[in-house]
Amino acid sequence: MLVRTAEWVSTSMIVLLSDSDNPTKQANIAACLADPKSFAARGPGGSEIHAYDRRTLRSSNPASPPLDPALMQKLEHTSGAISKLHWRDPKWGGVALDPIATSGPCSLFQIRWRRADALRRRGMINYVMTLGLIVGVGMFAAFVLAVRPSVQRILTLERRSRSVGLPEDFVPGDEPHDDAIARLGRTVNEAHERLVQASSAQKAQQKALRRHLAQVAHDLRTPLSASQLAIEEALTTTPAEHHGPLLEVLDDMVYMDGLTNNLHLASRMERIAGPLHGGHRVDLGQVVDFVVARFRILGRRHEIEVSGSRPDGPVWVDCDPAMAQQAIANLVHNAVAHGRAGGHCALLLETTPDGFEVRVLDDGPGLNAQQHAQLKVPLQASSTTGKTQGLGVRIVRSVCAHAGWIVDFERPGHGQGLEVRIKGPLSGPPSADG
Repeated sequence: MLVRTAEWVSTSMIVLLSDSDNPTKQANIAACLADPKSFAARGPGGSEIHAYDRRTLRSSNPASPPLDPALMQKLEHTSGAISKLHWRDPKWGGVALDPIATSGPCSLFQIRWRRADALRRRGMINYVMTLGLIVGVGMFAAFVLAVRPSVQRILTLERRSRSVGLPEDFVPGDEPHDDAIARLGRTVNEAHERLVQASSAQKAQQKALRRHLAQVAHDLRTPLSASQLAIEEALTTTPAEHHGPLLEVLDDMVYMDGLTNNLHLASRMERIAGPLHGGHRVDLGQVVDFVVARFRILGRRHEIEVSGSRPDGPVWVDCDPAMAQQAIANLVHNAVAHGRAGGHCALLLETTPDGFEVRVLDDGPGLNAQQHAQLKVPLQASSTTGKTQGLGVRIVRSVCAHAGWIVDFERPGHGQGLEVRIKGPLSGPPSADG
C-alpha cells in the first residue's frame, strides 16, 4: 500500500511538472530568466524549486543544492521529467528533475518536496513557538499592568522605612488602596510617629535632668569653696600632729569642688555650641597663674611642688574662659592627687610659630600601657570608667575637641610620670567693646 502511494505521488509530480501550460511553472521560468543568480522558488507543501544549466549541470545561484546523482544519470536517457522518492531521509520526501530546454541557466529545474511527518513537526514547532510568544507577551503585559506597580510601591515603602524616626527626612505615605502593601505602609507611619514621640520625650527628660544637674552643681560650688577655705585656715592654726585628718578632708573637698565644676561645665557644653560659642577669648597666661596659685597650696599639703611658667605678655586664644580654666585645672589636679610625696608638677605655657603649647608634667606613678592606650581611643567611643577616663579627663578632651586644639598624653621613656600637651592657634585680644 505504501509503495503504491509513493508511486502515485511520484507520478503525480511528474505529470504536474510536464504540464507546460501550468501558470506557476511559466511564472518560475520567467523569474529565473530575469535573475538566474538569485532564483529560488517555493511550491506547495514546503517544496523548493531550483534552476540549473542542463548542459553543465550547475546552478547560477551559489545557494542552490547539488543535483541528485541518480537522477542525473537517468536524465541522459530521457527527455521528460523524472522523480525519485527518499525513503529514509528525515526531511525530504523526494526529488524530481524537469528539463525545460537543452541549455541555459534555466534549462533544468530540480524540485524537492518535504515529508509529511516533517511538515507536521515543523507545524508543531511553529505552534509551540507561537504559543510561547503569546504566553510571553501575556506575562509581560501582566507584569506591566499588575506586578510593576506593586514593585514600585514596595520600593517606595522601602525608601520610607529607611527614614523612620527621622522627622526631617521621613515622608508619610497615604495610599488609597486597601491591600497588604497599603496596610504595611500605614504600619510604617505609625511606627515613625511612636519613635518620634518617644525620642521627643527622652530628649525632654534629658534636658530636664541636665538642667537639674547644673542647678545642683551650681548650688554646691559656694559651700564647697567655703569649706575648703575653712579647712585650709584650720591647717594653719592647728598643731602638725592633727593635720592628717584635716588633709584627708581637704582632699575630699578639692575633689568634690572639681567634680561639681566639671558637672556644671558638662551641662553648659550640652546647651551651647562649644568653647568658641559667643566669640569669647581668654588669656592663657592668666589661666596658668590662677591654676598654679590654686593648686600650689594643695600641693604643699601633699609635699608636692607645683610650679608654673608663662610668657611675660598675654597669650590670647579663642575659648570660653571657664572651660579653658577647668580643662587645665583638671590636668594639674590629677597630677597632684596621684603624685608622690617629694614630687613635682609643672605647668608650662609657651608660644610657638604655629600658636601656643601648654604642658603639664609630673613625676608621679604615671600610667600603665592599658591606661595609656585607653586615652588614644576616640572620644565618642571611649569609656568613662577608671581614673584615666574619668569625667575630668573627658572634659579636657571635649574642650580641646570643640576649641580645635590637640591634646596628647605622653609617657616618658623611664616609665614614671606623665606629660600632657595641648596645642592650638593664637587669637587677637578682645575688642574694647567686647
